[in-house]
Amino acid sequence: MYKKILILFLYSFILFKIYPNESWLEISGGNYSIVEEQNPNIRLIDEKMIINLYSGHYTVNISYTFFNEGNTVTLDVGFPEFSAHFPWKELDEIKDFRVHINGNFVKTEYIKSAPHVWNSNYTDVEAWYINKITFIENEELNCVVEYRGQHSPLGGRARFMEYLYGTAICWKNGIENFTIEVHNQSYDWIYKFETKFKDFTLRNENDVIIINATEIMPQIQDTFRIYYNYDESDWYSYDDTDRKLTADQLKLLSKSQLRIIRNLFYAKHGYIFNSKDLDEYFKKRWWYRPYHLFNENMFNEIEKINIQLILEEERRRN
Repeated sequence: MYKKILILFLYSFILFKIYPNESWLEISGGNYSIVEEQNPNIRLIDEKMIINLYSGHYTVNISYTFFNEGNTVTLDVGFPEFSAHFPWKELDEIKDFRVHINGNFVKTEYIKSAPHVWNSNYTDVEAWYINKITFIENEELNCVVEYRGQHSPLGGRARFMEYLYGTAICWKNGIENFTIEVHNQSYDWIYKFETKFKDFTLRNENDVIIINATEIMPQIQDTFRIYYNYDESDWYSYDDTDRKLTADQLKLLSKSQLRIIRNLFYAKHGYIFNSKDLDEYFKKRWWYRPYHLFNENMFNEIEKINIQLILEEERRRN
C-alpha cells in the first residue's frame, strides 16, 4: 500500500547538491518517488524567495503560501536531500536549517532514505527532514524555510546558485506567483540569470534584483540558475568590443558596478581617471595602458551604444 507524503521544500546551491521545491511524494518498498500529478485541492498561491549572497556563503529565506480548497487534511511534510557522489569532492552540508508553519517553529526529523535514483539528471535521495502539517479546509497556510550554504564552483573564478522549482508540478495550478529577490552583499558580479520560466519580469530596486513569474506549470526538472564571478571578467572583458549589452543584463548589477562597467570602455582606450577609486581599480588590470591622447572618437559604435544604455540605467536608479 502506498503512503503519500507531501514534500514542501528544500534546495541548496552547493556543488551538485539538490533539494527540490515543494513536492508530493509516495513511498513504495522503502523508497520515495515524486508524484507527477496535481493535488486536486492544495494550491501554491505564492512563493517568495530571498537570497543573500555573501563572500563566503549564502543564506536563503523562502515563504510559501498554500490554500486548501478541500477538506482538512494532515500530511507528512518532507524535505528531501539529494546529492551526487564524486570521489574528489566531499559535499558541503547546509547549515542552520529551520522551518516555521504559520509563525510557529516546527521541528523536523532527519530520516535516512533507502537508495533511490530520481528520474532526472540529478541524483540520489539520501535523506528526508520529516514533520506533520495540517492543511485546514478553506484556509491559507504559510511555511517559511531558512538555511545557509556554500557557493557552487563552476571552475576558475565563476560560481552559481541553482534552484529546482520543477517539483511544484504536483500542486494544483503549479506555482501561481513566484518572486525572487537577490541581495548581493558580496563583491561578486552577477552576470546571468538562466531559467525555464516561459515569461518573467526582472527589475532592480535599490540594488536588489527582483524577478517575478506567474502561472508557472513546470516540468519536473525545471530550475533557475544565477551565475556570478569575483570580478567583471566573465561579465564583460576588456577585449569584448562587439557584444551589445541588454537592459536586463544591466539590472543584475549594482550602481557601483554599473559605474565600473561604463568606465571599463574608457579604460580599454587608455583614459586617465581623475577619480582615485577608478584609477586604482583599473591600474590593477594587466591590460590597462594610460594614454594621454585619449578621445571619445576612439569608441566603436557598439561601445557607444553600450555606454548610453548604462547611463540610462544609472539615471533610472538615481
